[in-house]
Amino acid sequence: MKINLLKHRLLAVVSLLVITFSVQSQDIHFSQYYASPLTLNPALTGKFNGEYRIGGIYRSQWAPAGSPLFMTPSLHVDFSLFKGKLKKDAVGVGLMFFTDRQNKATLVTTQIMLSLAYHKGLGRNNGTQISLGFQGGYVMKRLNAQNLTFADGYTIGGGGFAYNTSSELAALKPGVNYVNMNAGLFVNSRVRKNIVIYGGYSLNNLGTPTERFSSNGINNVDIAMRHVIHVGAEWDAAERFVVIPGVLFQTQAQSQEINFGVTAGYHVRLDPEANGRDHTTLFVGLWNRMTPNYVSGNKSKYGEESIIPKLGFEIKRIRFGAALDIPLSKISLTKDGEVSGTGLAASYKGNRPLSFEISLVYIGRTSSPKEDLYLFNPRF
Repeated sequence: MKINLLKHRLLAVVSLLVITFSVQSQDIHFSQYYASPLTLNPALTGKFNGEYRIGGIYRSQWAPAGSPLFMTPSLHVDFSLFKGKLKKDAVGVGLMFFTDRQNKATLVTTQIMLSLAYHKGLGRNNGTQISLGFQGGYVMKRLNAQNLTFADGYTIGGGGFAYNTSSELAALKPGVNYVNMNAGLFVNSRVRKNIVIYGGYSLNNLGTPTERFSSNGINNVDIAMRHVIHVGAEWDAAERFVVIPGVLFQTQAQSQEINFGVTAGYHVRLDPEANGRDHTTLFVGLWNRMTPNYVSGNKSKYGEESIIPKLGFEIKRIRFGAALDIPLSKISLTKDGEVSGTGLAASYKGNRPLSFEISLVYIGRTSSPKEDLYLFNPRF
């Protein structure tokens, strides 16, 4: 009985260490990925119908007892410049900031990135656009080692975890800083009067920087490149209805994710003088996130991780969105699905750990353009 309890508690320790150290080699993600364009693809910098765009998104993930295990707010501001002076083209510049708090601030990542993009218009009425973007900035990670518990700090006769191991703590640095870069490509085309298709690719962590958290080199981590492919469409199915399907696939090291679904919008108010771009619209969507489940050896298969209902509205130049991640499986520490021991799984008491997001974007302009050189801006 004592042996089983010890095994369960040690497994809880291992789970927390995996969250704290292994996750540091993986980047953030958002369910409303188009609501955070500068974290999705630098080619989307300045890609909107206006002069400036200000936006923010907040994600709270896995919150037992009201305290989220992961918390990620992000802000961005970007500008669409030289419209009219470059004929059909435009230049985008922007600034993106996010902070990611993992395992109740045991690991805190802060990133500030500058973005630059060029948008090339092709065809009659600028119906096809190709965008190329780059990002560069600074990454700061801080580690609160006092929150860590190591296996040899466990005492069977002493009632559990009695102390932290001084040797491991002494070797850990409180933080690391480094420069990082990303690049991206985005293409959209109006294939019919009422249908626009689009797709993009971004390559993140160019140069694969190394995070040197340990003075002895044991816990140093190379940040793997992250490849992101995202495609979608906007179909004006009727005068008051728009349908927006989409797929996102990303992979980093041994981690993979696919996010797919469809959002439908209903134009509560039509603005015919704005060429269909300043309607008042309500949106509702249903999406699914899947990640690979490793079954044996190198073989893997995709298993359902969560369904994601989305709600949102667009009033002229304001966009608001909300999403709820509902996992399709419960957290457990044993093979038979029962919650055992202490730590992460026990804190949920067998419940599904929900996550939620809210986003808000405003697209503004200081004056009416002499010529409407519309830049397509994917949404929701």
